[in-house]
Amino acid sequence: MRNALILLLLVSFLARLCIHITPQSFSLRGYDEMLHLFIIKNVVDSAPSLFARDVRIVFGIEAYSYPPLFHALMKVMNVTSEVYAIFVSCILGTLSTFFFYLFFKEIGRSGELATVSSFLLSFTPSFLYRSSCFIPENLGLLFFSITLFLLARKRYLYALIPIVLWALTHRGWSILLVIALIYFISTRKRKAVAIVTGVVGAGIFMYTFEIAKRLYTIPATAAGYVKWIGPVQIALLSLALYDFLKSKDETRKFIGVWALSLLLLGMVSFRFRDPYAAIPCSFIAAFYACKNAGKYTRHILLAAAVTGFAISYISLPFIDEKELYALTFLKNNSNRTDVVLTWWNIGYKVIGIGERRDILTWEKTVRGFIKSPVSLDEAAEIYNDMLSMFSSPYEEEILYLLNKYNVSFIYINREMRGYGIVKRGISDLLSTSPNFKPLIVNGYAELYRYEKTPSLNKTSFSPRNLLESYLSMFWNGYMFRDYGGEYLNIYSANAILCNVTSNKQICFSIARMLEYKQLINGALPGGASPPIDSSHEVLASMYYMRGYLSEEFVKRAIEFVRKRAEELKDSDDTYVTDASLSLEYLYLLRMDEELKRYKEYVKRFFEINKKKVYRTIEMCYGITRYE
Repeated sequence: MRNALILLLLVSFLARLCIHITPQSFSLRGYDEMLHLFIIKNVVDSAPSLFARDVRIVFGIEAYSYPPLFHALMKVMNVTSEVYAIFVSCILGTLSTFFFYLFFKEIGRSGELATVSSFLLSFTPSFLYRSSCFIPENLGLLFFSITLFLLARKRYLYALIPIVLWALTHRGWSILLVIALIYFISTRKRKAVAIVTGVVGAGIFMYTFEIAKRLYTIPATAAGYVKWIGPVQIALLSLALYDFLKSKDETRKFIGVWALSLLLLGMVSFRFRDPYAAIPCSFIAAFYACKNAGKYTRHILLAAAVTGFAISYISLPFIDEKELYALTFLKNNSNRTDVVLTWWNIGYKVIGIGERRDILTWEKTVRGFIKSPVSLDEAAEIYNDMLSMFSSPYEEEILYLLNKYNVSFIYINREMRGYGIVKRGISDLLSTSPNFKPLIVNGYAELYRYEKTPSLNKTSFSPRNLLESYLSMFWNGYMFRDYGGEYLNIYSANAILCNVTSNKQICFSIARMLEYKQLINGALPGGASPPIDSSHEVLASMYYMRGYLSEEFVKRAIEFVRKRAEELKDSDDTYVTDASLSLEYLYLLRMDEELKRYKEYVKRFFEINKKKVYRTIEMCYGITRYE
């Protein structure tokens, strides 16, 4: 069995390392990982300072406080690089697997059962996910495994040591209270008294401690059970759970009640299920496999390893190169005190990769390491203000809230553009308001700088004829504004309207606005949601605004178009519509070499997709205009 254990630990360690291997790099993948590494590198001054705070904060009892032991230990170990953090995480997860093996061996009295149980647990997706990541819960699971082993050995006084360390590491220590109640209920002969005691105890905990109020805010779905407990583990569990619940053996009955209770509580919040329900579930599944599978046990373990690794690997996020570029630009071209407006879950990336604070996630995660943590009521107020900025139809309210939180940048990514709530509010102002200078818009990530005092002056519009009288309704003092739809291709429309009106004062105002809205790569934002850095927008503006645009604008625009022509690829269909619309203007501007490249790109797209219905009317419009 020693060789089997060594093999188990080796496979467990390598699997956790492989979780962090992506086609681009070997790096941290979880947003929480990046956040905690940022805190250790940039926020924590020294390990002792983390413990010189209110005892409620040190033990994580406050809703948005973090127990400090993980961060203190990593600070002492000088964990400052991603590679170092990954190896530490994988070692912690492998150590947890070892101590869970000892626990299973103690309660099962079988080396084979312990090996199979710990293998199934190690590749349970929720456990593999968390014990691979650079997060406090990884260290907390290690202390939990040691605690269970010592309790199984009836070394109760010794068990107090990892319990205290666990409480100083992660708020998951509260799960131990739930498991203790489950043990009390499952082993008492007077079940009614035990159940009432358990319910009252749980009620006191849920309504006394503020941290408990967060447990039932995120419900779990039925599909999540198969995904996070694992399809193999769930299948075996369903075959053996009833026998465990009806068993006369006190230990087995406790394991069965533990599994069932946390699975039921998981319907209220996944925090009960993942990964704490996986521990008894793995033991029950292993018990059935060892008893009934025989020679097929190895096939079962292989299936569990493959499915568990695949689910965990796919579930951890991949950082898109375009987003990495935008957040790296933010880090290198802003001040450490700058505040970024983004959605709360994207705030993890802004903090972890961009190393800048957002308005909500920073308060809920980082603030507790600097001063007293935010309260539930304060967090709710900030969330509501964030919601208003992304959804309010009132420009004055949005600007007021931006100033209230001292926002310097706005960051939006493709994921946020998919939220219905982010399609209005500040999104309507980013294109047409001089308060927002676009820096990066690349089809995945958008970065804008917020300027409290616009650098552009308003221009009044005095209509000279019926057409201009109608157009004046769309004039906002800087350009013509589109009040409907999600499209951002308004810059070329303004250039065309300038050409129609021939009002020099208005044309110069539009030209200054176009120059202000030019991205750092020389393009203009355009296209649908999410917007891209559009060659069509900048080419059309160059053509219709001849004589009004500055030489610097034109120079940067031409450099962008030429670079884009060299970068267009067969497999990338992001820019095919934009390229189709650009053909006409490349021809009119006599950019023959670029026109040739754009034509080849569009032609290849149609050849590759000739059997697919993947064409838009905009593509057809651009091609026919050129032809």
